[in-house]
Amino acid sequence: MAAPQPPIYTGLLDYGPPLFPGQSRVDLHFTDFSNAGPKVKHRQRTVCFDMGFSFAFPESTIGPEGSWKYNPILLPFMEFMDHGPVEAPGAGVQVPCTGVAIGQETILGYEIPQFHHITERWSLAPGHIWYYEHTKHDGSDPHSTPTMIEGVEPKVCNSIVYGTEVGTYIGVR
Repeated sequence: MAAPQPPIYTGLLDYGPPLFPGQSRVDLHFTDFSNAGPKVKHRQRTVCFDMGFSFAFPESTIGPEGSWKYNPILLPFMEFMDHGPVEAPGAGVQVPCTGVAIGQETILGYEIPQFHHITERWSLAPGHIWYYEHTKHDGSDPHSTPTMIEGVEPKVCNSIVYGTEVGTYIGVR
């Protein structure tokens, strides 16, 4: 018997990729992070290494108390399409996977240019992206995990659309 499907949210989120070098975000999950979700959890870490560009890559953990680790096996399931500058979006081209050095390790992921219309999808079934609202933090430690706000239900969507509105908001479908 298939698990019940969550209601799909469409609208704007108070979310955007990190804008300044050293900042990171972990608001987007590819599995339900609650105890009702699977034991192996997957999420996206997005880090700003250079002004104007953020870098997204997958992480996984076992159980909600486990530590998060980079997981390159999930890269093929992250799909990004760049439709060009937000002022004149076009048909879109697939964003290629690239590498960035973090300490002694090369991390593969996807560059997200600021002020571009980017669509992100997660292709592993059921294909949902969970947005969890976190407590405010300085975002300066790329390995830290902020605390999720208690009692706030996640918003579940089929895709994330970066650059749909000026400011920190993005749309979801």
